[in-house]
Amino acid sequence: MFEYKFTDVGEGLHEGVVAQIYVKVGDTIKEGDPMFSVETDKVTTDLPAPQGGVVTSILASVGQTVHVGEVMLILNDDGSAPAAAPAASHAAPAPAAPAFGFPSAAPAPAAAPAFSFPSAPAAAPAPAADSGESGGGGASVVGEVKVSNTLFGLFGDQGGSSSSTPAFSTPTPAPATPSFAATPLAQAVASDLNVNLANVTPANGAKVFSSDVFASAGSSAPASANANETYQEITSVRKAIAKAMTTANDEIPTTVLTFNFDVTKLVAYRKQVKDAVLANHQVKLSFLPFLLKAITKTIASYPIFNSQYDKTNNRLVLKKNVNLGIAVDTADGLMVPNIKAAQDKSIIEIAKEVTTLAEKARSKKLGLADLSEGTISVTNFGSIGALFGTPIIKFPEVAIIATGTVEERLSRTPDNQILVKQIMPITIAADHRWIDGADIGRFAKTLREIIENLDGLLI
Repeated sequence: MFEYKFTDVGEGLHEGVVAQIYVKVGDTIKEGDPMFSVETDKVTTDLPAPQGGVVTSILASVGQTVHVGEVMLILNDDGSAPAAAPAASHAAPAPAAPAFGFPSAAPAPAAAPAFSFPSAPAAAPAPAADSGESGGGGASVVGEVKVSNTLFGLFGDQGGSSSSTPAFSTPTPAPATPSFAATPLAQAVASDLNVNLANVTPANGAKVFSSDVFASAGSSAPASANANETYQEITSVRKAIAKAMTTANDEIPTTVLTFNFDVTKLVAYRKQVKDAVLANHQVKLSFLPFLLKAITKTIASYPIFNSQYDKTNNRLVLKKNVNLGIAVDTADGLMVPNIKAAQDKSIIEIAKEVTTLAEKARSKKLGLADLSEGTISVTNFGSIGALFGTPIIKFPEVAIIATGTVEERLSRTPDNQILVKQIMPITIAADHRWIDGADIGRFAKTLREIIENLDGLLI
């Protein structure tokens, strides 16, 4: 028997709320199969099976708060099927008291359903507006909660219907208290989207998740009154991207410079080794791993480019590890997972991580750890045929580097010979509060020398 215990999903988060259960007792699963979707106060992520086996018991239920170390599921790893009776006893454990009911000063009637809003006298709604909000084990959300793309795409189209709202005689009633407990992330999203949690009905009937808030926000859009136009609802991903882009635009005064790098030697070298790399390491070798490695070498001389702005204390935090963010275009929107401690990795290792992170992003399997703690980001304009553009810095980072399409250009030598060179545009954007154009120029000069001379870039 193997007991699956809830583990820290990243950034020291010690608890989460079960949003979905993908397996049932009797299922045979293999290593890597998703078992649960768990929502923390920052992200919703899938929990994969660490090994294969037959599910004999499910000890967690939707809406339950689980803590690190708690057993959520038991696998029979010898392949035998579970007995029917024990499996049923664990399928849906019931708490002694309603686990997710809204707290009330007076006890609820005995016949009240487990998750209904408790009955109260007519005067009760007024003080309820001033009471503390219950949700996620009593934890409150303070400050900005960053919603990563991992949050989205994990739930079906479960539109949250609005619950009926009692009429009040006052012209401007106080904000209603939610009828169901909400996770910290759901509370933060509701605040961002101006959604009243009292009007959100959870799809699971127990606890409000961020997906319920997004569904409620989307369902409240007015119908078009003009036959010549239609409305397109803004998806959850675009809402998150919009928030991140607005923050970056509002917070960061950006300076942008573009340089042309001669990558003729790099093009020839990649062509020379790429087939052997594929055969020996099972990874396709693009130009990107070479650039990423060159960036880590350049940062060693200009560490300010590998820093984050600490807004609370108004200071820069220079990072030892270069956690390189890679912009990945997915069907749901742009995601930026990062390669941890890239300065310690070889070009082959970087190439493999780029491939792995891109696949995880496109299959919606990125976790919080993949998306957090980035120090500098890279985006590839060349993938869409562009030469250069204005990349947006990922706050609180202070710089981003963009690559353009490699083009052939004619070049005249001092003795009037005409050569064909491969030119790659490199655009560097930086936070102008801390980094000047001259700093970018010096950074680019060192980066160019490394790339054009293949300094430390040979496999």
